[in-house]
Amino acid sequence: MPGGQAAELARALCGMESAAPPALLAGLMVAWVIACGAFSFLAHRSAAARLKAELDRAR
Repeated sequence: MPGGQAAELARALCGMESAAPPALLAGLMVAWVIACGAFSFLAHRSAAARLKAELDRAR
């Protein structure tokens, strides 16, 4: 889960034992943000195309 890396990174920054190095955790968080952004872009583009098709059909 995306929040898992944030919690682990916070633990590492507080000096607590972490399951992975902070650089790996930060990289995983960046990867999650990029993946979620790409998914959101594609989903919104698909929804916009369907809405445009419905509007064109209704005219």
